[in-house]
Amino acid sequence: PVQGTDRVTRLNVPRRVYPGHVPIRLGKWQERLVYILGLGLLLSGAGWLLLEHGVRVEGEFGPTHHWAQAWLLKAHGVLAMFAVWGFGVLWSFHIRPAWRLRRHRNSGGLLFASVSLLSISGLLLYYAGNETLRGLSSLVHWIIGFAGSIALIVHGLLIARRGRSRHDSDDHASGGSQSPASSSSKAERGSPPASLSTARTVSAEKPRLAR
Repeated sequence: PVQGTDRVTRLNVPRRVYPGHVPIRLGKWQERLVYILGLGLLLSGAGWLLLEHGVRVEGEFGPTHHWAQAWLLKAHGVLAMFAVWGFGVLWSFHIRPAWRLRRHRNSGGLLFASVSLLSISGLLLYYAGNETLRGLSSLVHWIIGFAGSIALIVHGLLIARRGRSRHDSDDHASGGSQSPASSSSKAERGSPPASLSTARTVSAEKPRLAR
């Protein structure tokens, strides 16, 4: 009974009590997947743009579009669908926690705005009936697409630099002597919250009183 009560009390503690346990940074395979999707979108979009405005082939009735344009557009649409789905997944465990902790707000906010504008302009390209609106959406879409690719690279480089600096600081701290302040802060981080210890004590005393 004591162990069961203790376990329920521990699970009822809000997760924000343990800020170090929030999985903010992506894993290696998740980072690779994001970069693969971004590269695929960039190449398919840039390839379609190049063929649309710079390449014509002779057809049965004169100059016409290159046959690869249709396949590039289909590939771009499929990759965009997976990218929007992945963006929704990242919102819950990467974007919101990092924003609340004020980590890389500039590069992350720029990347968030780029993905949002790309999604809106992409929908307008498919469903807008006005040719002027479609032309404006196309212009915004490819400009933001190139800018968003740069934002993704910058965001990744900043995160990697932060990880390297933290690793170097940890190595320096482990090699040198620890100050009393750092020792006390580590002890505070390692020890459970006072509310959790009090809840455990109270839950352990209840069976004794019942006896």
